[in-house]
Amino acid sequence: LFDHWPDLQAHLHGLGLKPGDPSTQDLEVARAQHEAYLLALSASEELDGRERLVSFDVDSRRHRVLTVEPQAPKIPPCGVLYLRGAGWWGGSLQSSRPVAHRVARETGMLVCAVDYRRIPEHPFPAQLDDVWAALSWLSSPAAQAEGLPQRWILWGESAGASLAVCVAARASEAREGPAIDGLVLLYGNHGGPHVHVERSRWIWERYLAGLAPNGYAQAIPALQTGHRLPAAYLAVGLDDPLLNDSRRMHHHWVGEGLASHLKEFAGLPHSFAAMAAMLRPAALAVADCAAAARSMAQDRCGAH
Repeated sequence: LFDHWPDLQAHLHGLGLKPGDPSTQDLEVARAQHEAYLLALSASEELDGRERLVSFDVDSRRHRVLTVEPQAPKIPPCGVLYLRGAGWWGGSLQSSRPVAHRVARETGMLVCAVDYRRIPEHPFPAQLDDVWAALSWLSSPAAQAEGLPQRWILWGESAGASLAVCVAARASEAREGPAIDGLVLLYGNHGGPHVHVERSRWIWERYLAGLAPNGYAQAIPALQTGHRLPAAYLAVGLDDPLLNDSRRMHHHWVGEGLASHLKEFAGLPHSFAAMAAMLRPAALAVADCAAAARSMAQDRCGAH
């Protein structure tokens, strides 16, 4: 994944860090290793926003979100709902913090990172239900009373990008669903398992474990049709193994007459947003994604 960045690869190797792999490691060992890897990638990120941990109850479940308010807000009426990646099995609010701060700074919008349940303990639709519960609460009068936005851009990375599409699809079916004004989807895991990759098979088998095969379309964006989705901006590096997922998703949406823009970045690997403090091209790519989010917010929220 780092053919273009040998210095970064050497730095991580020197720290003894690499991504966790639940298909070959004990699950908790893989989670701890992956968490350390993500935090190392973003260790030099500036945490300059104002943080607040918000808890609330929906359907007898306790939910948590981390809000990050930028020092210089540009578009107050809209917020960014941030959905982490890490294959639905890893990641946390803690490892989401650095990227959430960068997104808040670059967009000028309040960012809300959602903590959702992980596989294999909780297969789909637990993750979708958690994000839906968070978005529904964030769009409620109770949240507005706390100064939170009413309208949201969904920003998802990898597994989180797939979740963002599923959330938007559910919103399109709801009579009075939350207001979603755009999708910013970084290196999404949109197409289901890559059958020749053991790690991909491990993840998807456990993610889909709660569904019958005829229900897989609920969880796999590439199988979904007929939804009235908001405008989407897909970003992916040319060195990303999920490159074709973004390409196919984009062409699928264009074929359905939906507004979709695909941006490919030379030399960037998977998870480049976490590397933005270390790699200038990654920082520029995140800034490009942030500009897309601002444009969506301005178009839909009426901000200037």
